Amino acid sequence: PSGTKMNILLLMADQFRFDAMRCAGNRCIYTPNLDELAASGQRFTHAFTSSPVCVAARMSMITGQRIRQTHFVGNGCSSSAEPVLPTLMHSLHDAGYQTQAVGKMHFRGKHYGFHDIKSQEECPDTLIDDDYLLFLQEHGIRTRFPHGYRNLLYFQPQTTALPEPFTPEAWVANQSMKFLTDHLRNRGSKPFFLWSSWIAPHPPFAACEPYDTMYSPDEVDWPDYTNRPLSDLPETVWPNRARLDGALLDPERMRRIKALYYGKVSH
Repeated sequence: PSGTKMNILLLMADQFRFDAMRCAGNRCIYTPNLDELAASGQRFTHAFTSSPVCVAARMSMITGQRIRQTHFVGNGCSSSAEPVLPTLMHSLHDAGYQTQAVGKMHFRGKHYGFHDIKSQEECPDTLIDDDYLLFLQEHGIRTRFPHGYRNLLYFQPQTTALPEPFTPEAWVANQSMKFLTDHLRNRGSKPFFLWSSWIAPHPPFAACEPYDTMYSPDEVDWPDYTNRPLSDLPETVWPNRARLDGALLDPERMRRIKALYYGKVSH
């Protein structure tokens, strides 16, 4: 009806490549739900982030400002950035929306306008466990590496020991569904803004069964970029050419990593 406020659901995945969807022309990957969303809506092909760094990009998105205005240029937060407020969530709050976040926010404990946050941080190294770690502990699972090992195995193929219902991906989905169910039952007339944010497919490349074997390393697409001249690459990556070319990984392992990456996307 005219004047009715629309509910807003924002789905975010970290380090999700633009071409890691079948609807984007990738015939190697299976993404039926994303393909259905794209078919019923709009898929942008020339959208660019304001920053390649997580916190900086997120702060630009929720404030509508560039990083030179927010003062967030890296993954650390500083009090000098406080003047960027109010955020999108503050505006929605003032407009009568119930604002809820689930998953990775990277906001360092500050709510920035959310009524509530069910947190799942990429690096659970704080003195207070996030909501996802508390969930695991309630079910007898104690780990400091629920997203995979971040030491020397960070860029190595891994298979998580967590059963699928206890994976980070499943937790974000289930908590999001719980919010939607509770909201519609108890506050159905109030519009909501739900931001569901997955850490995956961000490394570590630790997919759960059966997604860890969903794609064969021999069948994933693989670009031939190793022989490109240095002049074809941005100067900022020149010092990291060895990492870019995978000099520290053999081709077989690199293909295994990509197969796991695709598995995390499909999950």
